[in-house]
Amino acid sequence: MIESDSNSEDLDPETKTDINSGLKEINEKLSCVMLSNEILKNLIPEIVRNVREEITKIFEDKLDKLESRIFEVEIENDKLKKEIEDNKRESAKKKDELRQAIIDIDKTS
Repeated sequence: MIESDSNSEDLDPETKTDINSGLKEINEKLSCVMLSNEILKNLIPEIVRNVREEITKIFEDKLDKLESRIFEVEIENDKLKKEIEDNKRESAKKKDELRQAIIDIDKTS
């Protein structure tokens, strides 16, 4: 808190009153600034916490979507692997049938 030097005898009473009034006004403004500063000190960590929570939520949502997509791709890959195996078996079966048909044709000729 700012205080005037009341022992100053070379100032007239009106000047002293003006100085005291000015100092009182400055002290009130500084009090408001100090209060604002305290409010900001308390508000900033809360804002940071809220921003961190929002960012975390965004990343969690994206991660969930990516994990879901990976799962879908794995399921599709498994289906395709099964289809490939089925096609290989079918191809081998057709190949054997073709060989047998050629053998049968050779026997009859």
